[in-house]
Amino acid sequence: MYIMLALTVKGSTAKQGVTDTSNFVDVLDFFGKHISPELQGPLNQLPVLRADCLKFVSVFRHQIPGDAYASLLPIFVKHMQAESYVVRTYAANAVDRLLSVKDNGTPRLSEKTLQPHIQSLLKGLFGVLAQSDSEENEYVMKAILQVCAASKASIAPFVQVVLDGVKRIMVRVSQNPLNPRFNHYLFETVSCLIANICGAQPALVASFEKMLFPVFTPMLSMESCDEFGAYVFQLVAQMLQANKQVTAPYTAIFPSLLAPAVWANTGNTPALVMLLRVYLMKNPDFISGKIPDILNIFQKLMASRKLDRFGMELLTAIVEYTPMKVWAPFSKQCFTIMFQKLQAHKNKRKNPRFVRAFVVFLSRYTLRHGTQILVQTVNQIQDNIFFMVLERVWSANVIMLSTYKERRTCALALIRVLRETASGLPTTHLAAAMVAIARCASGRTGAALPSLGRKPSAAAKKIANTVMPANASNSNNTSSSAAASTSSSFGQSQQSDDVVERSSTGFSTAFARLVYAELKEATPMPEVQDLEAYVRKNLMEIASGMQQQWMQGMQGIKAPDDLALVQQFMQNKTQENH
Repeated sequence: MYIMLALTVKGSTAKQGVTDTSNFVDVLDFFGKHISPELQGPLNQLPVLRADCLKFVSVFRHQIPGDAYASLLPIFVKHMQAESYVVRTYAANAVDRLLSVKDNGTPRLSEKTLQPHIQSLLKGLFGVLAQSDSEENEYVMKAILQVCAASKASIAPFVQVVLDGVKRIMVRVSQNPLNPRFNHYLFETVSCLIANICGAQPALVASFEKMLFPVFTPMLSMESCDEFGAYVFQLVAQMLQANKQVTAPYTAIFPSLLAPAVWANTGNTPALVMLLRVYLMKNPDFISGKIPDILNIFQKLMASRKLDRFGMELLTAIVEYTPMKVWAPFSKQCFTIMFQKLQAHKNKRKNPRFVRAFVVFLSRYTLRHGTQILVQTVNQIQDNIFFMVLERVWSANVIMLSTYKERRTCALALIRVLRETASGLPTTHLAAAMVAIARCASGRTGAALPSLGRKPSAAAKKIANTVMPANASNSNNTSSSAAASTSSSFGQSQQSDDVVERSSTGFSTAFARLVYAELKEATPMPEVQDLEAYVRKNLMEIASGMQQQWMQGMQGIKAPDDLALVQQFMQNKTQENH
């Protein structure tokens, strides 16, 4: 077998297995004559050879045709009963690997083909975990996750089986957590079930709450909260998001979410912020009386360079989902804290994640409440400072928006700013906004906006002139990568199509994001389907109403590439085609 591997494999990766083979060796012939007969022999004979055969299937999974996959699953289940720990582990790993194979994004083993084998696979895998030497075998737990993920809605008849097994394991490992990766796959499995089942049948979320809350409550009262707190908060947020309203179990635990001791563990912060955002989305009235307490949390998060972006996410949710009368009395203080944060970076290392979150905050604030209220609030800090913020912070840092959703939100917000304030905008501020809108709408990033021919005032320097990306002069690709690397834990940077693989690569001992528990927020202005067309139409309408000032703004754009980009959006699409 080793000779076979040496002669056959021309290219391979840990993620994909063998990707390129020699034309002089017939892999399928070797599999049919040697590997398959050996796997069908007596179970506990020659365990080392059995393990090698299972490994062969995993390594050459892309070369084995899909028709053979279904016949291999019962063989894997049989080997999960082997006496050898290694054989059981390789059998579980083989299940995981085969279920992860996709052809052009489509699973090679379809949900329909997998369905008859789900029960036996789950029974075999949980049977392995029942063995004393395999109680926290991460490969087995990952295989269970993969089965749940690949089964999708077909897992519904076996949800009780999975949850019963998972609950027993959770109770045991919470007493003495030993294997972080095993624990991660354990909680991701629950998250996968909630996503697959409650997504299609929201009424069933009550069943999950009934089964899981009795397990979660003791965990959060134990020292193991440091280990599992972030997982529990994410799962609670996921169930609440699937629920139609804030029901009694969520009302009962809410006061504990504001306790300082919970926030003392910074590993909990992303999940706690996510959970509070879901509360705000689902029932703003329930949260309204606690806004001062939540703003105290915001202030504490803003004091930390590592956590300030989560403070911005929390504040954005407050502004977007709760009535203005609830938070308006605190708005000046909040903006003062944010401007102090910008000023604090004047002579220090830049914090692009915070600046990015601040730009998103300004955008969502504008779309929710309008430009005039934003202008009035910002100008409370200092007279007429809003236009400086618009030019030197907001427009200048659209480069940091790494996702289409963020760029879309920013473009729509800046369009609204121009519509509601364009006649009063100084030329340089107008030029900066024009370029920023064009950049967001076209998806072009790569260099911060150049100086637009005006020396910044002392106030602008004080607040934001130095808040620029460190790699502002880099190429498009470099800056895009940098922007993507700044995405928050719940961001949507470029990701693998394999959700289970994303779960594995996203694991961290400090904070491990559950992929299936991702927060789903409504898209601003969903009626805008074609962003470029919307931007073109609005820019042309704004320009027609203030032609002289608009031409002055165009003249204020010094960089030829930026000028060409704006001009592109000022042309009728029909004219472009001719």
